[in-house]
Amino acid sequence: MRQTQKSKKFDIVASAIKEIKNGKIYPIYLLCGEEYFLIENTLTQMLDILVPKDTRDFNLEIYNGLEVSVDEIITSAETYPVMAKRRVIVVKEPTFFSSKGLSNLDIFRSAVEAYESQNPTKAINLLAKALEIPAAELVEDSIAVKTAISNFVEDNKEELSSEDQQFLSELPEIIAQADVRPSSPDGASEAERLMQWLEDDLPTSSVVILTVTGSVDARSKLFKAIGTVGKVEIFDRQKVGRSPAEDKTFQMVVNKLRESGKAITYNAFQKIREKTGENMHLIFGELEKLVAFTQGKPRIDVNDVEGLVAQSSFDDIFDLTDAIANKSLASALAILNSTLQSGEPPIKIHAMITRQIRLMLQAKLLIQQGGLSNLARMDYKNFVNAYRSLPKELSDQLPTDRKFNLLKQSPYPVYLALRQNNNFTLPELLDAMERLLEADIQLKSSQFEPGLILEQLIVELCSSPKYKSVYNGTNTISP
Repeated sequence: MRQTQKSKKFDIVASAIKEIKNGKIYPIYLLCGEEYFLIENTLTQMLDILVPKDTRDFNLEIYNGLEVSVDEIITSAETYPVMAKRRVIVVKEPTFFSSKGLSNLDIFRSAVEAYESQNPTKAINLLAKALEIPAAELVEDSIAVKTAISNFVEDNKEELSSEDQQFLSELPEIIAQADVRPSSPDGASEAERLMQWLEDDLPTSSVVILTVTGSVDARSKLFKAIGTVGKVEIFDRQKVGRSPAEDKTFQMVVNKLRESGKAITYNAFQKIREKTGENMHLIFGELEKLVAFTQGKPRIDVNDVEGLVAQSSFDDIFDLTDAIANKSLASALAILNSTLQSGEPPIKIHAMITRQIRLMLQAKLLIQQGGLSNLARMDYKNFVNAYRSLPKELSDQLPTDRKFNLLKQSPYPVYLALRQNNNFTLPELLDAMERLLEADIQLKSSQFEPGLILEQLIVELCSSPKYKSVYNGTNTISP
């Protein structure tokens, strides 16, 4: 019986879980890193131990970091639990850390959505985070605020829609409707305010858990302050092992399947890993399907994976971008047709094509600089481990937003971008980015059929420069 219970846990268990089970509980925890699945799994286990489900209505608070202030977090932490030993405050993606998955433009758009949802207070708090100023300063309408808004608009002028511009023009009215808290008396930032609280005698009846998807600057004062009085758990992406025994993700899968009396071959697992882009959340989601579809069969093999792991719309679009990257025009047009018939929005298809071309362009530039030339010649297994070891300085040369940074993607799309960029010259990739911008404008403003716009785009991307010049001269779709 004991053995069965032990097998229900993944092989990689955060040390925080072990300590909590042994009675060692810190007042604050930071769970951070690239592996969102492990962060969420650890959080779930922590909550199961710290807060009994029958007391959670009164003793568990879960906040969106975009929407909560440090003062609200502190107030909640200093509130006594109700009929329980402790209360737990979870803050997901707090914005007082320097490294974020969301750009300021993403946060700004959340502010616009909040106002459209008739929540002006939330809109102003989000706008303040996007502008990186205290919300109370927005009310004052100082020169500093006007400068911050002006700089934001200038930095994002090509991305701001008419709705975004209208939101900014109506800002005085929005502020008048919002309930904005005054700034900290000493002018402290959110991070500084939290550090001040951590220096005090912290309540023993509350636990604060912060979760951040992505890297956090370990040199920051806040990171160090949390590590001094609390516990920091970092969940980096797992390296592909040189053998099944050394592959930690595979061992997690083996232990998880053992719960259902199942086993899996390493080749089958590699096929799942390939299909899911090494996303652990998707890997374990597919395992649940495989367990259900292989009832009565003790071992999952490659044939099961090939037959039962259904390709999602993401996979369909991935096949499309793969065909374009290989300049396989006939395949690309056939996949485009089936993808459109399945109901995928043309804007989404265009965005995925743009993403692939952008990644290939970055790969081309880095290879020409000598930064990735060796990796481009490796097999996938060796590539993954080398990719994990790349210096951070190389990534810093690319866009800060992780969505647009080649070296902040999971290994498989990077591997493909490195291998496929040989099909395009640098001028062709630069021209492709210009053509994608034109198609984006056409999709959003043209009266022409979106499918036809995408067809022409794909023909041009897959064609030789000579053919494209003739095609553009005779059949270009104008907005």
